[in-house]
Amino acid sequence: MTEPLRTGAFVGSEVESFSRADAMEQWQGTGLDVQNVFTTWDTATDPLHGIFDRQLRAIRDAGRTPMLTWEPFTDGPEETPADVASRIVAGEHDDYLARFSRALDEWLNEGEDRRLFLRFAHEPNGDWYPWAPAAGGVGSADAYADMWRYVRDAVGADDRVTWVWAPNHVDVGEHTAESLYPGEAYVDWVGVDGFNWGATEPWSTWQSPREVFEDMLARVDALGDHPVCIPEYASTSVTADGHDVAAKNRWIREFFAYVRDSPVELAVWFNIDKETDWAVFDAERGDTMVTIGEERYTAYSAYGREAGR
Repeated sequence: MTEPLRTGAFVGSEVESFSRADAMEQWQGTGLDVQNVFTTWDTATDPLHGIFDRQLRAIRDAGRTPMLTWEPFTDGPEETPADVASRIVAGEHDDYLARFSRALDEWLNEGEDRRLFLRFAHEPNGDWYPWAPAAGGVGSADAYADMWRYVRDAVGADDRVTWVWAPNHVDVGEHTAESLYPGEAYVDWVGVDGFNWGATEPWSTWQSPREVFEDMLARVDALGDHPVCIPEYASTSVTADGHDVAAKNRWIREFFAYVRDSPVELAVWFNIDKETDWAVFDAERGDTMVTIGEERYTAYSAYGREAGR
């Protein structure tokens, strides 16, 4: 790699959670290059009054580049129809896409430095999202790729928007990541989402960063001439012998050593304790206490050293 690895974090999608990103930057001694947030398709209201007006503006005002993970849950995660991809291509959500496109243009034109990573319909080779063929509703891989291309055409081209296509680090079901690729003309960056689940699930074991990422990174890198990123990654501390903070710290050090010798240009930590203790700052566990202002945070010292400059 000729350029330093860019780093980022997901700290939550509500503006109220963004103070965690500010504190994380102070701890690291350097800014976060990218901040990831998630949003569903709001088919009832103008998105300018939500994600653009509040979340993205707050991220940009803090000096970070937003990564908007745009999930086509059209009526909420539980209510989204199984055939959402074909419905989108059939034009059922054209009004929403037109509103989104106008709001995006307005936000971009607020300042010369406006940039956005737009990660649309991620992890299509899994079976946990309705836009993924393995989930049972979309049908074919072609239906997913058709949806991607339709949405990008509807939003329009703009050099300030980087479209990120990011499969899961392993294929779940019969559809390979390659079969879901929308094509080089529609994808600006490729990415891989991957997590070390450790011993948290009956199906999982502790995996090194190389074991998590190497196969899929090589596969997506071969798809075209794209920059490569990791939009979501993290490790649990749960080993076969229980929680092991030192093991997670080692995994963090191994991750940075691995990606700095790889094509990866950007890596965004999933800093939320969700299914397990993923976070490295304001975490459930850690090996150090950090004081920022009047707040104290539990953190993993390896991440602070590796991500800092």
